[in-house]
Amino acid sequence: MAAIEYNKDMEAIRKLVDKRPEIFFWAMVSAFGWFFATPLIARLDREVGYIEKQPKQRFLSTLRLLWNIVQEGVDSKALQRMNQTHARSSMSTEQYPDEFLMIVAVFVCEGIRFSNNFSLSPVSLEEQVLWFNFWINDVGAAMDIHDVPSSIEELEQWLMGYKENRIIESGDENTHVLGKILFDLLQNQEILSAPELHAPAWIPQDGELAPIVLGVMDDKVLKALGATPMIDSERNLIHEGLRKRSAVAV
Repeated sequence: MAAIEYNKDMEAIRKLVDKRPEIFFWAMVSAFGWFFATPLIARLDREVGYIEKQPKQRFLSTLRLLWNIVQEGVDSKALQRMNQTHARSSMSTEQYPDEFLMIVAVFVCEGIRFSNNFSLSPVSLEEQVLWFNFWINDVGAAMDIHDVPSSIEELEQWLMGYKENRIIESGDENTHVLGKILFDLLQNQEILSAPELHAPAWIPQDGELAPIVLGVMDDKVLKALGATPMIDSERNLIHEGLRKRSAVAV
């Protein structure tokens, strides 16, 4: 694929997430997983302590912030506030450029992967380019993330390299603690019913989201979070169930 041009078409982004809410939903859940599965980030996050003291509030406030960015773009006050917070904290883009690139890379690659696998129709090339441009070129540039891959294929390769080098398969105490928090949140009825989640209508709202995540999330990330990946037969049942639900919803 050729290098992708800079994009500022916010109306197209809004239409994309309205048409495919799962692309935002799964990107967000995956981003939490990869974030908590990285030992360096998990340690720094636990040192701040907010996620352990107020897990639901942290989860929902992050959802609101990210959704605001999707709706308003790089000029949103939410993105400006996030940049200011990072600049004042022990986790700035300048200090940890790869970790911040990883987050936006997960939004692109995992959002597309899930939507391709569990939507009635695959994500079109135009939609993929739009999603890439927004997170890598627009949001990434606004967050001072530099030296970014110029195509989706290069971004996927970079992300796999990050996983290989920065995520430890067995995890550690910090990743396991945050992993348990994440999976508890994904079985919390208040979280599941929150409009901020923007889960597609075909996702079950009965406390069964955590097993679904186990069935579709990257195996190495799951292990780093302290979870046991499903065996293939269990995973296939989850995948088939998701495809049927999405088809019926459409």
